[in-house]
Amino acid sequence: MPSSKRYFPLYLDLTGRKCLVVGGGEVAVSRIESFLDCGADVTVVAEEASDQIRLWAEHGKVRWLRRRVLESDTTGAFLVVLTTDDQSVKRTVCTESGMACQLINSHDDAANSNFIYPAVARSGPMQVAVTSSGKSPAMAQRLRDRIERETLPKSLGDLADFLGSKRSLVTNSLPTYESRKRFWGAVLDSPIPGLLLENNHAAEVLFLGLLDAFKNEAASVEEVVAYG
Repeated sequence: MPSSKRYFPLYLDLTGRKCLVVGGGEVAVSRIESFLDCGADVTVVAEEASDQIRLWAEHGKVRWLRRRVLESDTTGAFLVVLTTDDQSVKRTVCTESGMACQLINSHDDAANSNFIYPAVARSGPMQVAVTSSGKSPAMAQRLRDRIERETLPKSLGDLADFLGSKRSLVTNSLPTYESRKRFWGAVLDSPIPGLLLENNHAAEVLFLGLLDAFKNEAASVEEVVAYG
């Protein structure tokens, strides 16, 4: 019978938050790398660690505690990741109280996890997370690769960066959520995404023209696009 468990999709702001990684192998390296990329405060507990973790520790990017994990190590941790199959380590960390109030993932062990990792396709700030709800990570990774190859070219990340740089301007120019929603839809339907590949200045001019059209209702969007 299929499991009825459903996982809630969520993106976390880990900036400055304590993330505890138990284990020092290659899986740990991949987890740590993603945490550091998000500005997390990373502590690693492992009796032995890979060269990359040692290097991070030497440069002060992570804190490495060279010993077995203690239950007290999880105190204050926002997120805990176990990358070891050692059952005694899991018993130490995956306590009933810990699982109730912390985000804990035990690699390849759903029973000792209250969240799972998706396969993530990225292009700049754009991210698409794919999950099989733990049923088939290989299938999720295959779909991730296809999305990255066919749907998320670099140009899409560049477009997201461009639009992100304009959010404050649009928020200050258009007072209502509905007007902003219509405006962003008009931008995405306009030639702006294509122009960014060829002429940043032209895209900027057209963007500002569209914004003026929405702000002043002095011209139709079609006229702005047609005549710039």
